[in-house]
Amino acid sequence: MPEVTRNRSDFISYLSGLGSMFTLICGFTFTTITLLVTTLPNATEMRVQTVLFFLTMVFDLFMYLIQRNNAEYVQYCSYVPPMDTRMNICSALSTLGLVLWGLSIPAMFLL
Repeated sequence: MPEVTRNRSDFISYLSGLGSMFTLICGFTFTTITLLVTTLPNATEMRVQTVLFFLTMVFDLFMYLIQRNNAEYVQYCSYVPPMDTRMNICSALSTLGLVLWGLSIPAMFLL
């Protein structure tokens, strides 16, 4: 079957489901970290720092998977519009938003 006539809607639907799942888990992990940082009486203990470090790594892993999943969407589209100034700005702002969201956890530790 030629590459152009393949129907990829099932796979794109699968990627969409994965993206939703990764986003949900990432949100719950972010909420857990926020609650732990704000409610623990002594956040400087080694075991507390180890748990927070583990949760931060899980959060960063899911952030990476969300970004990679979004990049795979474009690979399986049948038509991708050319990159113009508006698309470049939108892409840059979405990437900046994800990076700043990822940096919010280390910022919580610095508070």
